[in-house]
Amino acid sequence: MVSYLAKLRVQEPTMVPAEAVLEMATINGSKAMGLEGQIGSNEVGKKADFIIIDMDKPHLTPAPDPVSTIVYAAHGSDVDTVVIDGRSVMKHREVQTLDEQSILSDARRRFPEVKKRGGLDISPRWPVVQLS
Repeated sequence: MVSYLAKLRVQEPTMVPAEAVLEMATINGSKAMGLEGQIGSNEVGKKADFIIIDMDKPHLTPAPDPVSTIVYAAHGSDVDTVVIDGRSVMKHREVQTLDEQSILSDARRRFPEVKKRGGLDISPRWPVVQLS
C-alpha cells in the first residue's frame, strides 16, 4: 500500500522500491515495535519466524526479480508454509496447530445465534443454494 500511495502522490514508480517495502514489513517493522533484537530478520539468537511462498503460480511466473514479484503480486493464499519461533504452524497450506475443519463447522453452526443476538439482518440479496 505504501508503495502504491507514493507512486500516486509523486508519480515516480521507483519512489519506494520493492526492497524498501519488504524491509518495512520485516526488519523496520520490528524496529518500530522495539523488537529488532528478537524478530525482523533471520539471525542466530532471533526467533525463527518465516514463510515459504509457492512461486509456482501463473501470477507469480516468471519472477525475474523475486522480491518485486512477492511485494507486488503475491497474495496470502500463496503462502505454503508458516514457521513461528521455529515451530511449523502451517505446512503445505494445512494448519498444523488447530483443527481447521472443526473450527469452520463450529462457526457455521453458531452463526445464526450470533446473528440473532447481535440483531443483525444479514441476508443474501440473491437466492443462494448452500451445498454440504
